[in-house]
Amino acid sequence: MPIKTDELSDFEVARQEQAIELSEFQQRACCIPEEFNLALTGSRGGGKSYLIAILIMRHIVKYGDRARVLFVRQSHAGCADFELICRSLFGRVWGAQVKFNSNDGIWKGFPGGGYLEISQLSNYGEYQKFQGRSFTLICGDEVGQFATPDLIDLLRSNLRGPAEVPKRLILASNPCGPGHV
Repeated sequence: MPIKTDELSDFEVARQEQAIELSEFQQRACCIPEEFNLALTGSRGGGKSYLIAILIMRHIVKYGDRARVLFVRQSHAGCADFELICRSLFGRVWGAQVKFNSNDGIWKGFPGGGYLEISQLSNYGEYQKFQGRSFTLICGDEVGQFATPDLIDLLRSNLRGPAEVPKRLILASNPCGPGHV
């Protein structure tokens, strides 16, 4: 039996009105002023990637068209995982208004402007695509997979932009990767 149009629209409204619930850890991290960089560490399943998506969303809402956000992971599969988190979160907040272009890895269409780029960074050759570019927020997930911090340190040089927008680096990691120390 097909769903009536009015029932479907009621479902959509109810889905969009669901509160976004954060764990105690996520709430505490959201209270840290944006002027401070953030290291999210701990075991798997603690909600670090979801928290990064929340912090990205807050940055884009707050700074609008001045927000330039970059999210990196070492693998393409890791980037695809984060894309799904963003798809779920952004869909709940903005519906179909915000769109992801999988060819260039960029989310656009945020109400106040701004963008989020999701990209792989696994070697110095891949860093070249960021050379000379500016971002107000850079997020690296699973940075413990990097044997050394060199690429992330290099990427940090891209944190620049309008003076009134705080520049921030957010890194997340699980224990026991090659870069654990």
